[in-house]
Amino acid sequence: MEEKKYYFRGADISFVPMYRKKGFVFKDVDNKEKDALLILKDHGCNTIRLRLWHTPGNVKESGGYCDLKQTISFARDIKRLGLTFILDFHYSDFWADPEHQKKPKAWENVSGDALCKMVYQYTLEVLSIMKREDVLPDMVQIGNEITNGFLFPDGKLPDYKGMASLINAGLSAVEDLEGDNSIKTIIHLDQGGKYNILSNWMDNSLKSGINDFDILGLSYYPYLHGSFDELSDTLKKLVDSYKKPVFIAETAYPWRLCKNGFIGQEEIDIVGIKASSKGQRQLLEKVDEIASSVPNNMCYGWLYWEPACIPQMEQGGWESNMGIFDESGKVMEAVNVFNTKCGLRDFR
Repeated sequence: MEEKKYYFRGADISFVPMYRKKGFVFKDVDNKEKDALLILKDHGCNTIRLRLWHTPGNVKESGGYCDLKQTISFARDIKRLGLTFILDFHYSDFWADPEHQKKPKAWENVSGDALCKMVYQYTLEVLSIMKREDVLPDMVQIGNEITNGFLFPDGKLPDYKGMASLINAGLSAVEDLEGDNSIKTIIHLDQGGKYNILSNWMDNSLKSGINDFDILGLSYYPYLHGSFDELSDTLKKLVDSYKKPVFIAETAYPWRLCKNGFIGQEEIDIVGIKASSKGQRQLLEKVDEIASSVPNNMCYGWLYWEPACIPQMEQGGWESNMGIFDESGKVMEAVNVFNTKCGLRDFR
């Protein structure tokens, strides 16, 4: 079978099912109402990532979203539209990120080999169900932003061997999925512009026996993770050092400054791009330019993290200024960057 070709111009829109249920109305550039997924797809978005929480009902703040049933339902929409589907296993009941890698409640008293077995069985079970439902992902992330480790405390760094054992359990499950060896595996770290941090992680993980994986994904928020030049330099060095394709698994930028916004003037000053609809587009264009210029087509593009949100009255946090839809629900000009024509790349 011929390999699929990829250059990600995509998004993580895992909360769209929640927005649909709440009755949010999204509008295209012509001001006509349309589902957020369709708006992105019609403007050139070709890849959708969905996060999967183990049992989010255990955490009130989750609203019960991002469980397996909802993820399968949304994955059907993604598959029907012919989009590339990335599944992001958080291996937690709620957010997993560099500071939070909390075990699911079901595993909280499990450790060692038994925990590795849980990771393996859970990963294999999820993928087997998705295969049966005909929504198998094209790619799978084993963990989310695991720069500081995985499933704390068992895989918390500097215990690289403990972390590698847990990651290997997930990687092995993907490999062992009956009748399908086409799923590509992703390891996802943050600090996208910090080569020294990332190379240290890679070197120690390789020494500790981490299994082979296909792609290295990086979060890159320019007010946290280095300059554009540092991002460009890091991507090229990683490819040269480890001979693996890379991609920018998360990026985003504010379209305005506002009270209780996710980021403010201090972060804007670090980046040097105005917080505006135009500035948001400029940020994505710059990220796309850097990704597409990595030698030998070894960067597979980028994903915008949660662009499909609409600010609500007096609401703070991410939704207040980081999505690409304004308060009326109309998509802003950053959506045009999904239409960039960088060509498609073969997996190495």
